[in-house]
Amino acid sequence: MDNEIVNIFLQEAKEHLTKSNNAVMVLERDGVQADQIKILKSEIHTLKGDSRMLGFSDISEACHRIEDYILLFEGADLESLPQIVKAVFSILDLIQNAVAQLPGKKLAIDLGPFKPSEVSSSNKGDSDDEMSGKADSAQKKIAKVNDDKKASSPKSAGSEGASEQKAASKAEYLNINVNKLESLVKVSSAFPRYSSRFNYILNKLRAIEIELGRINPEDPNAKALGEAANDFSHELAFYDLAARQFQDEITKLKLVPLSTIFDIFPRLVRDVAENTGKTVNFVVKGSEVELDKTMVENLKNVLIHLLRNAVDHGIEKPEDREASGKGEIGRIRLLAIHQGENVIVEVSDDGYGLNIDRIRTKALEKGVITDAQAAKMTENEIIALIFESGFSTKEVGDFSGRGVGMDVVAETVKQMNGEIKVQSFLGKGTTFNITLPLVSSYLPVTIFSLKNRLYGIPSSYVESVLFVKKSQIIQTDMNKDQQITYKNLDISLIDLADTFGLGQQISDSFLVILICRYMDEVTGLIIEDVVMEKKLIISRTRALKNQLRVIIGGVLLGLERVIPVVNVATLFEIFKEGKVSLTKMLHDEEVSHNIGFKNILLVEDSKVTRTSEKKILTKQNFNVFEAGNGKEALEILEKENIDCVISDIEMPVMNGLEMIQQIRGNSDYDELPIIVVSSYKNYNDVLKELKVAGVIDKGNFTHDVLMKSLAKVNLY
Repeated sequence: MDNEIVNIFLQEAKEHLTKSNNAVMVLERDGVQADQIKILKSEIHTLKGDSRMLGFSDISEACHRIEDYILLFEGADLESLPQIVKAVFSILDLIQNAVAQLPGKKLAIDLGPFKPSEVSSSNKGDSDDEMSGKADSAQKKIAKVNDDKKASSPKSAGSEGASEQKAASKAEYLNINVNKLESLVKVSSAFPRYSSRFNYILNKLRAIEIELGRINPEDPNAKALGEAANDFSHELAFYDLAARQFQDEITKLKLVPLSTIFDIFPRLVRDVAENTGKTVNFVVKGSEVELDKTMVENLKNVLIHLLRNAVDHGIEKPEDREASGKGEIGRIRLLAIHQGENVIVEVSDDGYGLNIDRIRTKALEKGVITDAQAAKMTENEIIALIFESGFSTKEVGDFSGRGVGMDVVAETVKQMNGEIKVQSFLGKGTTFNITLPLVSSYLPVTIFSLKNRLYGIPSSYVESVLFVKKSQIIQTDMNKDQQITYKNLDISLIDLADTFGLGQQISDSFLVILICRYMDEVTGLIIEDVVMEKKLIISRTRALKNQLRVIIGGVLLGLERVIPVVNVATLFEIFKEGKVSLTKMLHDEEVSHNIGFKNILLVEDSKVTRTSEKKILTKQNFNVFEAGNGKEALEILEKENIDCVISDIEMPVMNGLEMIQQIRGNSDYDELPIIVVSSYKNYNDVLKELKVAGVIDKGNFTHDVLMKSLAKVNLY
């Protein structure tokens, strides 16, 4: 049998089963509805035909049995509906288990227990007219139950919006092996390296031109070489643009909507709720958000664990909720949103919440912490103990735990270069917040130097880059720690060169500091200099990781230089082991803006560039609003009175050109000054048509150049 066809069948079968499950959930929740029966019929009929064509007769027969039950749905009453639903769910589970065994294993589906003719109903023995009348009556009763108990079946309320079945738009799709995509990504990773090589060659040509001109200012060879270098520079700019566009398009090919996993969770929550005797209203939002396919499966396992825990351990029994004044229906929400180059996924419930005292007591009993440590720990630090290996304050249930603890959840998120945070209030509920990079391949990496050696750090952990005079350093008495003040916080400074055994970083006048944040902790890393920020592929090597656990992998730059990339999570662990005090960030800190100052909207995906621009603007008494892409910028424009937009061109989600076109398409923003700061000169003609007030080449960007551009629009 053709493996490619089987793989396509497996993919399609999963989609048919997911849609079928969701349709049955709506029928269970809202009663008999013609549109849902139609969806169920269509999905099962297609799956039956596909399986029969490929010779999977057991699956085909199981689908045929479901079709028998579907006939009963149309005349079901309150007595027979639960029986039909239970039978259909059970057969769907059998089909799902059979599909999971393909290809390779011989299928055997036992349909013996499922006999549609034995479904008990008060309709038996009635005439057709009586049946029709009773069916209408049953429909009204079911509708009344639905009105009385919104979105609730006897045990599980199901998922909001599950009945909203959107018609799929007609589009052509090509099934591509993920390994082939990965190969393309690896090929495209050579572009940045060759770009660095070409720039190296260009600089050598410039140096020869200057030397020839110095020896003989009238040398025609020097002039010819200069013209050739200019042409080469011009073509190199186009090469960089094409290479970046190619990388972006390859990256998009790997993105899949989260609906591929979100759609299976309503059934999961429904089953756990029913078996634990709880009533749950499950809300799903953000299914359309896209994420790298290689991360989606790992995220699925994480969310399964969190959702099972939310139902089994988080939500209270209906009688307990009623007694506490909450109402018997618990609420669980699964949310996904884009935020810059990251995807935020949240799982929240309105249940018990985490018991801080119980966690502390359990940690002391297990020897995870000492009495002295417990006395100094904040609530967030105590909550973080749930991620320790083998730690739990609950008994392992049938639907949560199962040998997979929260430590595995945290480690899985960490392996995806993500973060997981927890916020909980006793008696009110718990929220797990997971931050993941949009793609697992190309990640923005900040390249910096230490003792003439280059290192990288994922830019998602970089809060800011500071150039601090030595006189601004605070010397503390305890342990001779050094600190600086950042956002009203005293931040501990760590000499990274000294930490890596390279000797202390010595500077006579000022220090370059990377403000890095992991979870809710922040520190300042003293470095030599920031070299660049670039999207690169981080290659992970076990041999290197085993020797240096602080290194997550390496990136390749021009001249085949391998630059090690720092594992921020491990680095912070090492700091704690060395008794380094890490500063806690303030949560939900509001940025204050002076009403008398002009408002500037900075749109830039590079934190390094954005920080540099913001530093200049705030010193000149501008209020600065920040956005990581065009979509975020448009949202800010709707809320704030912006006097000028300063934007990059190439950004994720929505680039600068698309944003400017939308701004100019709104008559309210006809006169809004827009200044572009970009390395790409070939956009100049388009930008003039869009009435851009000024274009600044990033290579020529300085304080004075920016202020002159603002002066032209009467803001300076």
